[in-house]
Amino acid sequence: MRITLKQLRKAKVETNTGLVLGHVVDIIFDTENQCAVQYRVKGPVLSTKEFLVNRDQVVHFEEEKIVVYDSVVKKGIDSKRAEETFKEFSVEPIVSSGMQEPS
Repeated sequence: MRITLKQLRKAKVETNTGLVLGHVVDIIFDTENQCAVQYRVKGPVLSTKEFLVNRDQVVHFEEEKIVVYDSVVKKGIDSKRAEETFKEFSVEPIVSSGMQEPS
């Protein structure tokens, strides 16, 4: 199954017992292995709960939702801690020395 970032952000995230955690707001991507390694999930509108879901915590993807293990709930983080975690990731463009920028 292939999914676009736009589709991923629309998908709800819930545990395998049906507890809705929210939706994906950001992704940590490993450029070396070319894969998503974590998903940042924000709770419902009035909730301040956020979750960092590792790829090994995902049970499966469905057309309009991502199912994760219940253990994710125990590892929820508050919004302030999530922002601090994401500050360490650079937003600068990454250009390999072997690549040339398009002219």
